[in-house]
Amino acid sequence: MANKPEGFPTWSPLSFVEITALQRKFYDYYAGVLKLLKLKESEIACDRDTLAEIITRVEKRRVYFWIYYSEDGKNCKMSKCNETALYCYWIVKLKPFYKADDPCINEKIATFHFVHRLDRHVATENAKPGGKAKTLNISERFLKVLSYDLRYRDISKEALMTFAEALIS
Repeated sequence: MANKPEGFPTWSPLSFVEITALQRKFYDYYAGVLKLLKLKESEIACDRDTLAEIITRVEKRRVYFWIYYSEDGKNCKMSKCNETALYCYWIVKLKPFYKADDPCINEKIATFHFVHRLDRHVATENAKPGGKAKTLNISERFLKVLSYDLRYRDISKEALMTFAEALIS
């Protein structure tokens, strides 16, 4: 494209090193999710190729945000809420996790991943100077309903993004 602005992002496949680094970052959150679910890592299998595909799709969306939502020379970066929602969405759709006695494990992990990352985001924002004291008030019922809806209802990426933003505002 001849008229690309300087710094215009283009997509190129992630290298093994980049995928590995992003997988490590994902596993930091995943470890917290397993604690919340009271599960051991040895109880759940994870398809690393599928996880790499999820990471790739989230990173492609990051470029999409930069291209389609930037205005007046201001680059739009994907928010933590949007990133969280995308991970949740792709975990449910691509199902990288397996537990023999639990066919709903991906929805449970996606639900707790969603809430755990939003909670950490709120805590980070609260710790900043001048940060508003926000809390996520998440009930057991909310977790059950979200997990059920992720399994049995058709929820779009965009709906999850809006939902994430609304939960922390």
